[in-house]
Amino acid sequence: MKLLKILQKIKMQLEVWHDVKTAEAKPVSGKEKILFIFSRFHADPNNIYHKCGSGLTQRKVYDVLEDLGYDIYFGGQEDWWYPRNYIKGAKAIVYIAPALPKFIKYHPKAKLILFANNSHVLVRNQRMRDSAKKWNLPVESLGPEKYFLPAYRLSDYLMYSGNENCIRTFLDNGVPKEKIIHWNNSTDSEIFKPLPKKFDDFTFVLWSSEIGLRKGLPAVLEAWKKWNNPKAKLILMGMVTKKVGRQLLFKRNWYGKLVPDLPPNVRLFGSEKGFPAQDPFVREILGKSHVGVFPTLEDGQASTVIEMSASGLPIITTEESGYDLDPSWSYKVKMDDVESLVQAFGQAFNDPQLAQKAINARQFTIDHHNTETFKQSFKEFLIKVIGQAKIL
Repeated sequence: MKLLKILQKIKMQLEVWHDVKTAEAKPVSGKEKILFIFSRFHADPNNIYHKCGSGLTQRKVYDVLEDLGYDIYFGGQEDWWYPRNYIKGAKAIVYIAPALPKFIKYHPKAKLILFANNSHVLVRNQRMRDSAKKWNLPVESLGPEKYFLPAYRLSDYLMYSGNENCIRTFLDNGVPKEKIIHWNNSTDSEIFKPLPKKFDDFTFVLWSSEIGLRKGLPAVLEAWKKWNNPKAKLILMGMVTKKVGRQLLFKRNWYGKLVPDLPPNVRLFGSEKGFPAQDPFVREILGKSHVGVFPTLEDGQASTVIEMSASGLPIITTEESGYDLDPSWSYKVKMDDVESLVQAFGQAFNDPQLAQKAINARQFTIDHHNTETFKQSFKEFLIKVIGQAKIL
């Protein structure tokens, strides 16, 4: 009898799953469809970005699609289904790679436009493995090759933000140049901006979506301890990764609870889920700090770099961040390299031009990474490849 109940429950769950998998969303009458799949991340507490979660890139993309007159169904890559009528009837599917297997089996006729903001997945994953081996740490933050590689192959276009070295990782791994459409990431410089009152201590801040292997945490901690300047402090702010972040930043006390275990003059503002976009606390910390730190192993124009620079922070970062670095506003370091980080900490701390570099950093973001420029360039691209929406 008990086994029968279990089987009935399984049967019921399978029926529900089938109904959801084959469900269709109600379209907006008279409009051509777009299926837009990105990341949901946090629900915004003020419901400002309710259409697309709180992520700013997806909000901007959504705005452009809406301006073009399309009926847009927004889905998160985390969702386990998308409406079949949008998959089969969309004029274009704008997506990120993990969503691919959930719609590709329906053989959509739409233009497939992939947002590929990072280095090629094979390069990214090899860097993670090399770093883990160097530091004798677990491998983490690998991209799922079984999703990314088919997405590169099947997509009509790869929307990519990054410098030439980042783009080279795609070309060297067989992605045709004509598929790659470059765009500049952007941020709102009226939201992220310097504050008149800085921290009393000279403050470096590492602000990132995640704090772990991918963002160079092992090298940062080693360099900080080696530099050993009692007149400076380092703030780590973001989501602490479970494998590497926790191992490097926490220890267990006598009854097994994880407690912070930080080097001298290091403060951690960590969150299990990260911080929502444009979080007031994050903006305050950035606005009060002196120098940003972002020695990432791979990225394509990470948002945190321009959020920090818009906040008036010269940046210690790698070429792999995806930006064309200029010494007028940045300090370039080698990926996963302790000595170059030690040198950069000292250079920034003693730099007589630091105040001017702060001004330059903000101006760099305003000039090259503003939201309206991004929207216009993306709009021009979409009009070229799919056109404005037609009334059906």
